Amino acid sequence: MKATFLAAFVLASPLVAQTPRLDPKCATLLPAAVVAKAAARAGVTLIPPDPTIGAGGDCNYALDRTTMVLLVTVNRAAGHQDFARYQRDELYRTDQKSIAALGDEAFSTGETIVAARKGKMLIVLSAFPDIDPQTGAVRGSSLTRAQLIDLAHRMLP
Repeated sequence: MKATFLAAFVLASPLVAQTPRLDPKCATLLPAAVVAKAAARAGVTLIPPDPTIGAGGDCNYALDRTTMVLLVTVNRAAGHQDFARYQRDELYRTDQKSIAALGDEAFSTGETIVAARKGKMLIVLSAFPDIDPQTGAVRGSSLTRAQLIDLAHRMLP
């Protein structure tokens, strides 16, 4: 009996260790209620990483825990070189525009991504498409460039 329990524990241990966890700092850094208000959508909550729905950031905000609204990547030990890597990355080069008066340096990529650094804190906010649940048609972005910049200002006071 002890051997069966031990075997079950050993087999289950990797599964427990791999369960993604919600970073408690996200609730302070950018509360879900703030994202819900910016997106004008009730029911936005912080969720742990879940690649099946695109929740691959440090802080992930979703409707009904299944429809992503915003993904935020946070690096609390970054410098200019880390920021410059994002600027040079092909993913962030399309329609890249500098953003004045946001942290020490900032840019946007199109209407859906804002990257900013202040001191050693680097954040990247990525808005998801707003999809009509009835038709599946894309209605636009869950957050506009201006809303992403406002959220970034809140995160980098």
